[in-house]
This record gives sequence, structure tokens and C-alpha cells, in this order.
Amino acid sequence: MSDSDRLADYRDYYRSRARRSAANTLYPETAAAQQSMADAADAASSIEDLQATSVELSLAMGHALARDQANARAAVYAETAETVRAQGPAEVLAGVESAADAPALASLLAAIEQRTGIAVTVDELTRLWAMSLTTLENVEMWRTAQVPDRWRAELETYAAEAIAAERDAWAQVETEGRRHQAGWSFDPQVARAERHRRLVPVADAVFERRLAEHGSLVRGGR
Repeated sequence: MSDSDRLADYRDYYRSRARRSAANTLYPETAAAQQSMADAADAASSIEDLQATSVELSLAMGHALARDQANARAAVYAETAETVRAQGPAEVLAGVESAADAPALASLLAAIEQRTGIAVTVDELTRLWAMSLTTLENVEMWRTAQVPDRWRAELETYAAEAIAAERDAWAQVETEGRRHQAGWSFDPQVARAERHRRLVPVADAVFERRLAEHGSLVRGGR
């Protein structure tokens, strides 16, 4: 393939990328950077001309893509009150310009993803308390059922066994939390945060009662 044919292929390639980016309204900075690269390819008189600007323009496209992705995610997390998840895009926006080349940009984004991903994992462990809701409802039913006295001991056995199973399961949650974050423990206030509360579709009074029962029966008052 001749250099002129190769340059023509690059022009087609970058025009195609620019058209694709322009069609995505979430990525305005990426679209502009892609268009700049396409314009440079069109203006280049040789492969050497294009190479002289391609490294700088490619880095600009990487920066633009990282900013657009971070801005789009930040908007969603702000709308949904996902304050822990929002830490990731905030760090990207604060640090992306410090990346002076493509390897540095890739390293920066990977480090932020790993660090903030751990925080998200730990935060989402809070949601697992709601896995006990059915058991807590059953325990209430067994302990308040209007039944002959001769059945009381049997129903209490059901309740005690169910609570023991939930305690064992919760011990695993705590172990996992502390594996990621030393000293992690469940915080009821975090469970009440909008990002977690909206996932438990019960009335506030019921939510608070079950949360308290989870503390006394499953977490053992911890």
C-alpha cells in the first residue's frame, strides 16, 4: 500500500470516528476532539505530516473522552444521590489533565477505578441487611401467632433457627467488609441514605422497625 493510499484510509477512519462521536450528545468534548483529528488528517499532505500532530491530538481525544464519561456519570449519580459512586468521576475530572501521555492517562483512570471501586463495594454491603426482611417478617409471625400453647415451643424453634442462620450470613458480610476496609461495621444512618433507602420498598415506619430488629436480632445490638 502506498503512503497516499494509507493517508486516504486514515482520513476515512477519522472522519468515521468524528461522525460517530458527533451523533452522541453525551460526549460533546469527544466529538470536538475527534473532529480536530479528522480535520488534521484531511489537511495532512503526507503520513509524516499526520504523525507530527497525531500524538498530541490522540492524547487530547483521550482527555476529552475521560471528561465526557466522567461528566455523564456524575450527572446520573447526582440525580440518583449516589454519593459514593460520584467519587470516581469527581477524581477523574480533578486529575485527568495531569496525564501527560497515553500510558499515564490509562494508569490514572485504572487507579481511580480500582480505588473508588473498593469504596463502592464496601458501601453496597450496607444494602444486604434487607436480605433479612423476609426472615424478620417470619420471626414476627411465629412469635405473635395466635396458636395453642402446645405449638409455641415449635414456633420459637423456627424463629431461633432462622435468626441463627441470618446471624451466620451477616457474619460473612462483616468479614467481607473488613477484608476491603479495616474496621468496617454496619451503620444504620448509611442504610437510611437515599441511595440505599429507595431499594427497600416499604413504608418508613416498617423500614425503621425492621432496621431496629435487624440490629437486635441479627447484628446482636452491634
